[in-house]
Amino acid sequence: MRIQPAQFVSATLILALAVSASPTVGGEAEDQYAVSAGLYARQQWGLAAEAFGEFVERFPNHAKADQAVFFLAESLLQQDELDKASARFAEYLRRSPDGPQARSARFRLAEAAYLTGRLDEAGRDLSAFHRDHPDDPRTGYVLAYLGEIALAQGDCRVAVDYFRRAMTHAPARPLENNIRLGLARALQQLGELDEASGLYRSLIGEKLGVMSDEARFRLGVLQYARGDHAEAVATLLPLEENPANDDWRLPGRLMRGLSLRNLGQLDQAAVLLGSVTADPRLGAEAQYWLAAVYKDRQQWDDAAAVLLAAAGQFPDHRLNAAMRFHAGHAMLLAGRSDEANEQFDRILEDKRAESEWFDDAAMGKLQLAQLAKNHADIDRQAERFLSRFPDSSLADDARHAWARSLVARREQGRAVELLAKLLAAKPDDDRAAWARANLAVGLAKLGRWEEADATLADFLDRHPKHDAAASALEAFAETAYEAREWARAERIFQMLVDRGDDKQAVDRAMSGLAWTRLDGGQFAEAAELFQKLLERKPEKSLAADTAWAGAHALEKLGRDADAADLYDEAVKQNPDGPRVAKILLSAARLHARLGRNGRAATIYQRLVADHPDDKQLDAVLYEWSWTLSDQGRDDEAAACLERLHREFAESRYWDDATYRLAERAFEAADHDAAERLIDGVLATGESREIAPYALALKWRVAAARQQWDTVGETAQRLLDRHSAGSFRAAARFWLAESLYRRGDYDRAAEVFQSLAEETDENESWRAMVPLRRAQIAASRKEWLDAHELASSIERDYPDFVCQHEADYVVGRALAARAEFDAARDAYQRVIRSPRGAKTETAAMAQWMIGETYFHQKNFEAALREYLRVEILYDYPRWQAAALLQAGKCCKRLGRVADAEKLYERLVQNFPDTQFADEARRGIGD
Repeated sequence: MRIQPAQFVSATLILALAVSASPTVGGEAEDQYAVSAGLYARQQWGLAAEAFGEFVERFPNHAKADQAVFFLAESLLQQDELDKASARFAEYLRRSPDGPQARSARFRLAEAAYLTGRLDEAGRDLSAFHRDHPDDPRTGYVLAYLGEIALAQGDCRVAVDYFRRAMTHAPARPLENNIRLGLARALQQLGELDEASGLYRSLIGEKLGVMSDEARFRLGVLQYARGDHAEAVATLLPLEENPANDDWRLPGRLMRGLSLRNLGQLDQAAVLLGSVTADPRLGAEAQYWLAAVYKDRQQWDDAAAVLLAAAGQFPDHRLNAAMRFHAGHAMLLAGRSDEANEQFDRILEDKRAESEWFDDAAMGKLQLAQLAKNHADIDRQAERFLSRFPDSSLADDARHAWARSLVARREQGRAVELLAKLLAAKPDDDRAAWARANLAVGLAKLGRWEEADATLADFLDRHPKHDAAASALEAFAETAYEAREWARAERIFQMLVDRGDDKQAVDRAMSGLAWTRLDGGQFAEAAELFQKLLERKPEKSLAADTAWAGAHALEKLGRDADAADLYDEAVKQNPDGPRVAKILLSAARLHARLGRNGRAATIYQRLVADHPDDKQLDAVLYEWSWTLSDQGRDDEAAACLERLHREFAESRYWDDATYRLAERAFEAADHDAAERLIDGVLATGESREIAPYALALKWRVAAARQQWDTVGETAQRLLDRHSAGSFRAAARFWLAESLYRRGDYDRAAEVFQSLAEETDENESWRAMVPLRRAQIAASRKEWLDAHELASSIERDYPDFVCQHEADYVVGRALAARAEFDAARDAYQRVIRSPRGAKTETAAMAQWMIGETYFHQKNFEAALREYLRVEILYDYPRWQAAALLQAGKCCKRLGRVADAEKLYERLVQNFPDTQFADEARRGIGD
């Protein structure tokens, strides 16, 4: 129950208000104030607020305006218009920080913050108020509010302290009752149930209406939580005596239903819970617990129906996951497996669900797999469960269920613990033989070789002729082989060959023996044994595997032609066999290694077409793309990469495939695609090996799009995360270039200077370093440095593609020193440059030639050069500048009419340039 605002302020201030409103020398303002005060005194809050508001609006500078603002705020507060009241109290404090009502205004602001739920603000302001005014008559309210705030924020001990202190300051019974209720709630949460119960009982006994009902309800909840269900029923029953008070009657009925269920009175519990299901506040919980009663009565279908309806009706309720789990469990018990599975899946896929039900749902799926005896699904569900919920209280049940399934399938490596327990129980001889054999293999799978060897020897000693002997030996040998225990594997495979149990067993043992020698590096011996096995004509699947392995051994011996023939034989032996994809892949890789890209590409194509679900399809597509690329079939190669990018996001080849696609898009000037692809590579993690390459391509894309901020940010990312890599110098260059392009010449100069001091001259951008340094020097008018740096470029970098840019800087530096002939020679080199002839730099150089003549007052020559700019180049800025300067030349030559024509042409053709206004002023001047 929320504590109501302190009421005594209006009473204590009414007298002061009445005095301040006493008739004085008449006047409209005084009359308005008197009316406002009268309405306030009569507690006609709405009319008082309206009247005070009108007074403040009409007479803002009146001597009583501050007082009116305060009582306007009070009137609004009494109407529960808390936000408006807060604004007016704050206004009063701004207008009259030391006024007679300042303390009351501070209190009211803090109180309003509490009442509107702004608890952090309220706690701060109330604490400050109490610190500054510890003996204020409102201290009871202050401490009570602070107790409620602490309780809401979960700090129950602090809440108890506040409530106990508030009890000594409560000015009126209603506040004291609120404090006692808050104290009881805080004590209950601290587990101090006896004192809490006493407080609740005293509040109930005083018959305080709604407050007593709340206390009764909370006492019933306390008794329920303590396990005193009969007492809870008795305590809550009187809430039914007030049918109009649904705030506590219906919650009380719900709690009575839960208590009756725990007392085993299921029929009465169902009636009570059913009567609450339509309530919008409690319907979700009522339906949940009604379904629990149905499950207690084994009414599985009824329980499922109620729970599903509730889950659909309350999708965001905190019990939604619990509803779906219990619905699924009821369906499981009713034999409705598919429907149960659907509910369990919905819980596991719902990111909003509470984690406490995830493991229950996962266990439900495992139980469904057990009922169906679906061992593959048991594997999946058990693995998922133990991976996701290793610390769950249900983990042991999951392991037990999985172990039973593993024993049924004789997957001994994952069932050692269970098998050991079976042997400890001393089963009969047949079961002991089975358990011992599988335990030996299981220990081997776990790498516990000494125990495995001892268990296998014990098995062979106790059960030498048992039917499980051959399969146990074979499984043990295979396990040793997989663990690269070559000597152990060879010994057991040889034992199987020597036993000669049957032809197929011997063939498999010979194969294992040959594989062991192959992987142990005995290639010649392996090739010989594989050949002997082929001569025994094993069944076709083993024959294909043998041919494949024999080909692999021949590859190791350098007999590639023989290996290729044997790969073909392996495919012929069993073209539809389970290993044909691996055989084809080995063959394709052999041909690719031999440079037979056409043949390799054909095999890769067959692999993709015939084995679209092969687990190595990503590798096939990747390798196929390289064989196609090496043949110049770039579009087909790109198609392979695009499929890999689209379908195999988790592949280890995805990064490189996506990077190559990004490079292809960049080369095709498809910058949007290039950026999207390269961002995808970087999103997988910048710790990967490809990250520096991706970052370098990203800044190249950004540079092509003139996005210099992105260039700088990307280069800095590389320096921050891959500073020791081969891209470090390039990243520093592009960082400097981005600074230069953004006009940050000082920082750019620092980085370019450090790059210039390095000796590595192999990078394509190296010549740009002295060029940029020269350009920066020129921007600073450091002409000697600019000339020296720019002049060195042709000598040091004779093949520099931007030599025309260097020549332009040379020209600028010479012109600045009035060496105009030499400057014009430099500018002419720019204009004649094959690469720079029609660039903007050439237009600038042509314009600068005109400028050199202009500075020499050779206006005829300057005029000719300026006009060449307009005619030969398509750069509006420089064309306009040239026309303007040409007009000035004509004026200097006394050809005013020609000058005006040039100005008119400038205005007509280039009206938006910076030179148009000056040209307009020149017309008619």
